Amino acid sequence: MPKRANQKDRASYRRLNITIREDQYQLLADKKLSISALIRDLIDDRFCSNAVTFQLSAEGKDLYDNLVGNFGLHDSDLEDFFLAAINSFLEGKIEQLEELRNRLNRK
Repeated sequence: MPKRANQKDRASYRRLNITIREDQYQLLADKKLSISALIRDLIDDRFCSNAVTFQLSAEGKDLYDNLVGNFGLHDSDLEDFFLAAINSFLEGKIEQLEELRNRLNRK
């Protein structure tokens, strides 16, 4: 996977000139998103062998785009929170399975 540059690695950035459609520009401008951050994130996702893709609500997607586009966050910055959410989800499922097993054992 390509090395992700951080604040100390500014010299590793390359400046590019790209062309996008007017409607794409307007979407970015309306949401006040940094196209550079979004492109870096897209490139990282495209060439990462351990990427996960899943659907979000419009609100969740908006929040994600704002975090990535305005705060310079990378997916890796969110991994600990993602793993904590999965752990919480699994704890809930384990409780449900235990309740089901207890009902079966009562019969």
